[in-house]
Amino acid sequence: MYRVYCNGKLIHDNSLVGLRIYNDNLDLELGKTGLFEFTIYPDHPYFYEVEVMTARVSVYRKDTIIFYGRVLKIEYGFHNEKRVSCEGALAFLLDSVVEPTAYYGDNEGYFRHLLKIHNAQVDADKQFQPGNFSLAYYYPFEVSSSEYTTTLDEINKRIIVPDTYLQVRHENGVMYLDALSYDVNISNMSSQAIEFGRNLLDIRRETNGSEIFSSIIPLGGEVNGSRVTISDANNWKTNLVYQPAVDKYGLIHKVVTFDGITDPTVLMNTANLYLREHFEAEDTIEIDIVDISGIDEKTVDSFTPGQWVKVNSKHHLKENPAFYLVKKMNIRISDPKQTRVFVGRLKGGITDSIK
Repeated sequence: MYRVYCNGKLIHDNSLVGLRIYNDNLDLELGKTGLFEFTIYPDHPYFYEVEVMTARVSVYRKDTIIFYGRVLKIEYGFHNEKRVSCEGALAFLLDSVVEPTAYYGDNEGYFRHLLKIHNAQVDADKQFQPGNFSLAYYYPFEVSSSEYTTTLDEINKRIIVPDTYLQVRHENGVMYLDALSYDVNISNMSSQAIEFGRNLLDIRRETNGSEIFSSIIPLGGEVNGSRVTISDANNWKTNLVYQPAVDKYGLIHKVVTFDGITDPTVLMNTANLYLREHFEAEDTIEIDIVDISGIDEKTVDSFTPGQWVKVNSKHHLKENPAFYLVKKMNIRISDPKQTRVFVGRLKGGITDSIK
């Protein structure tokens, strides 16, 4: 089911006794670089291929790359074995620097501009092609910065807004960087449902009220040294209030920054939508499953962060079935039965309540 390569050489396949890594742990999470850790022993034929920063490690599930990155750290044990830590390809964006800049256009154009800056500074194997861009369209989108920052920090600051994320995608030998919105990808549904009595082993739920708010004070990008507010478009008021949230929770203010938006009306409309979709607390669900795609690979897909998954469990759900977004996965390459999936609801989207 899973294969691991280092610099193009196969270093792990569960069906091959001589090519094994041990104590492996793969963490995948929406918008994060990802982390892959494993131990490799000196008797492995490609033991010396695994070197800090120069080695490129790929994890395949069937024919799909689910992790690609570089070796960040190696610890040596008593028997000279290597405990290896790898960071995902998003970390390549930390290797380039965006100098003080001025930009005027739209947010997708700035995203492409930043990737062009990155690609000009790094080697070919760390370059990204602009991929799918499904974020809300912002125009005018204006940036005026006097700071030096990494490309990853600049993208996260200016482009990525709540309920959006970056995703590395490999297709036909090309590495793409997608900027995606949760709601646009609701059609991305896993063919493997999570069902009580079938592949659902355990379920844990957390509801966090620390992010609840009923009034938003939106701040846009900087113009002449000051951040744009909505006062010019909102009868000189700098905040928006959502009355149903006030009725339920009382008046709770929150400041949210939307870098790059410099038009007060666009800022107000964006903030109003954000307030209506995010005033509630979010349930985070941790689910232990048996990934049956390892048993029936031909007809059943495995899970992937960014997918929606159907959960059937009358024992736990008021609404059944319910649909959740896969936000994080923990995978044991050498023992797929221990796969753990973390899912959460999209506020204002297709969601459910749990007892």
